[in-house]
Amino acid sequence: MGSIKQDIKEAALGFTEDIQERWRDFVLFLKEAWPILTLLFILLVGIWLYADPPPPRQVLMATGTEGGSYEVMAKKYVTFFEKKGIKLEPVKTKGAQENLKRLADRKDSLQAAFVRAGTFNPGGIGGIDSLGAVDYEPIWFFYRGPE
Repeated sequence: MGSIKQDIKEAALGFTEDIQERWRDFVLFLKEAWPILTLLFILLVGIWLYADPPPPRQVLMATGTEGGSYEVMAKKYVTFFEKKGIKLEPVKTKGAQENLKRLADRKDSLQAAFVRAGTFNPGGIGGIDSLGAVDYEPIWFFYRGPE
């Protein structure tokens, strides 16, 4: 048994030799298998792009009538998505029914829309998914009577 310095020096030398040997094996593997690895990489990237395409960078969104609350909310969405690198273009429509018809039409370039809660019946129109409620809208009842 040698001194502690000698033991540490031998352990460090063995460690560096082991790393160098593993590196040489890895380089040899890459030299022999690079065509297969390249083909596998291209195949995986192709599958990834086909299975999960990147989101669009330009989106058309129906907002409703001019001056309405959905138009105001759409302007906030425009600035939010602009920071994310997505151009959101609000499209004025006559209201929720037109928004639903345009979303259901596959030939229409519209991709998103604001729709009042209760207007959309999932069983009635196919191919449309709801992302959820944006906010609650109160219903006001006005009554004029003897009470």
